[in-house]
Amino acid sequence: MLNKRGQLTIFIILAILIIAFVALFFVFRGGIQKEKPVSPEIAPIKNFVEECIYDAGEDALYFIGLHGGYYVPNKFSTSLGVPYYIKDNNTLMPSKEDIEIEISKYVDEALLLCAGNFTEFDNFQIASGKPKTSAKILDEKVILEVNYPLTIIRGEEKSRISEFKTEIPVRLGRIYNAGSFIVSEHLKGEICMSCLLELQEKENLSIMSQDSLEESKTIIYNIFDESYLFKEKIPEDERYLFRFAIEY
Repeated sequence: MLNKRGQLTIFIILAILIIAFVALFFVFRGGIQKEKPVSPEIAPIKNFVEECIYDAGEDALYFIGLHGGYYVPNKFSTSLGVPYYIKDNNTLMPSKEDIEIEISKYVDEALLLCAGNFTEFDNFQIASGKPKTSAKILDEKVILEVNYPLTIIRGEEKSRISEFKTEIPVRLGRIYNAGSFIVSEHLKGEICMSCLLELQEKENLSIMSQDSLEESKTIIYNIFDESYLFKEKIPEDERYLFRFAIEY
């Protein structure tokens, strides 16, 4: 009899916990506010911002590629602003997360310049907050998620949008891995040239090295993504380039 009562008590407690869990789920679910679908009237504004984010992202990737993953120049760099990944036998290669932060900083500033004051949308009153970009480097692309709060007023209608996302098919993850391989080979004291050639063919990358004309005992590595062209950069149809320096 006591066992049956004990089992009944356990079942009652479990039932109460399940009911409480379900209730809490719906409470929190109701508290999460999702943005309403964008109306046709403000869709051009959203499209405009997304185009700005893509352009800012391309500019960011172009710039950080020329500067080894940095937006703010690294103090251990050549006179041309190419950062050292090895200097004085120390590894200085930034982490992938560090480069993501550099990209995000660039996009935040470039987006404000691109958007301006939304002057081309003179039929609307647009109040904007500060953009906050989160960049993610993957093997095949770079994803940009931007929180950019906009309050849009036209007549008596008021709308709010804030979440934007775009992808740029620069294979920065693969380039980063190739750079990491080169650094590790230099630290070993010997470069496996056949391994480097195999890596280029496998990843569809071009890897070129040259002695720096400005600094002694310095090699500049240039890694080109053969699958991505900047259509509007100068010169036209320029391949994506990522470069860094190694002191030997």
